[in-house]
Amino acid sequence: MQSAFEHAKDRVELTKFQYEDDPDYMTSPDGAFSISSEQQLICTSRGNKTTGILSIVPYIGKAGVNILLPMPYSGNQLETRFESPIFSLDGLKIAFASIITDALGNRTVSINCINLDGSNLTELIKVKTYIAEISWWGYGREVSLCWSPDGTKILFTALTGQNNGYHLFVINDDGSGLNQVTQNINAYDFDVSWGK
Repeated sequence: MQSAFEHAKDRVELTKFQYEDDPDYMTSPDGAFSISSEQQLICTSRGNKTTGILSIVPYIGKAGVNILLPMPYSGNQLETRFESPIFSLDGLKIAFASIITDALGNRTVSINCINLDGSNLTELIKVKTYIAEISWWGYGREVSLCWSPDGTKILFTALTGQNNGYHLFVINDDGSGLNQVTQNINAYDFDVSWGK
């Protein structure tokens, strides 16, 4: 029996995750994709040759896949991951989370911005988080974020030692005004969006 998705007549392939001529050149996304008004896609990837924040121009295959910001090699018993890149409402910037994990499992989350070409990397805020148990549905994506409808604030999630779990934080678009929005015990406030 075929699914309803297989019967869809308006389904269009924007990009491939793997290319037969170069199997190591693949997109291995962490979390969701974001799309700009210009039909450019962005995501984070941990593929063998595509590790970092990717920009994808649809419909043209491998030629449309570019690394905007490579994932850094931390070394010294640190691991760095990028997650949840998202276009600003005016389409001029990309916000994303950077998660640094030390040898003891302690995490620090920073919210950053870059230009559309990957330049002008700016750290907006850094939040010290803690070791916490991650449920199965949270595996592979620890932080999500979004812009407010007017583009002046960024809402994001982070693990905290206080009340054990994921909680919501909000900052101004310049990184000022950090405010923890939720504090329920053992709560997992996770994938975020901000409607009008």
